Amino acid sequence: MTLADEDKNYAMSYRAATSGVGLRCPGIARHASDATAIHRGEGGYVVRRCVEKAATAERRGVIVSAGGFAMRVPLTCAFILGVVSGARTMLPGTAVGRAIRRKTLSVKGTRLAFLESANLNRVLGVLALMELVADKLPMIPSRKTAASFTVRLASGALAGAAVGASMRRATLGALLGVAGAVVGTEGGAAFRSWLASLFERDLPAAVIEDLVAFALLGYATSKLNACALPAESSPA
Repeated sequence: MTLADEDKNYAMSYRAATSGVGLRCPGIARHASDATAIHRGEGGYVVRRCVEKAATAERRGVIVSAGGFAMRVPLTCAFILGVVSGARTMLPGTAVGRAIRRKTLSVKGTRLAFLESANLNRVLGVLALMELVADKLPMIPSRKTAASFTVRLASGALAGAAVGASMRRATLGALLGVAGAVVGTEGGAAFRSWLASLFERDLPAAVIEDLVAFALLGYATSKLNACALPAESSPA
C-alpha cells in the first residue's frame, strides 16, 4: 500500500469517525500535530496523516472498521469503574470528575455536564477520603445492606454513564457500571471476608482491598488517558 493510499484510507476512517457513525479517538487526533501535517490529498479529502498514531491506538484497543471507530477500551473501563464502586463507593466518581476536569473525558452537552463542577469534584474527593477512613471502623454496616448496595449501584452507573457518554453510549456505559458494581460489591465482600479470616483481623483485609481498588482505578484511568474519547454534541 502506497503512502497516498494510507492517507486516503485514514482520511475515510477519520471522516466516518467524526460523522456521527463513530467517534474519533484523541489518542490520535489530540497528538496529530506532533508528527504530521494537514494537507489536501486525493479526491479532495482533508487528510490528517497519522498512520503511526492510528496503529498505536489500534494496539490500545481501538478497532478501525468500515463503520468508524468501535471502542472497546472505554466500555471495559466503565465496567471496571463499576467494580471499584463496589469496593469504595466514592472513588469512581472522584476519578471520573478528575478525568473530566483534565479533558480526558468530556460530558459537555449531555445530562452529565454537572460533573464538570469544580466544587462537586472537591466534595467527591473529600467524601472518598472519609470513606477510606470510615471503612475501617467496626460500626460501619455491611456493604450488602439495601441502602449501601443501592448507593454503590448508583455510583457505578454514574461513572459508567460518564465514560459511555464519551462515545455517545451513556446508557450502555451505565449498565456496564451497574454490572461492575454488583460484581464489586458481592465479590469484594467475599474477598474481604476471606482475607479477614486469613489474617484473623479485618484491618489488613481492608487495606488490601483499598490497594486492589486503587490498582483497578489506576488501570482504568490509564486506559482512558491512552484513548480519550470526548463527547461532542454535534459531529465535528
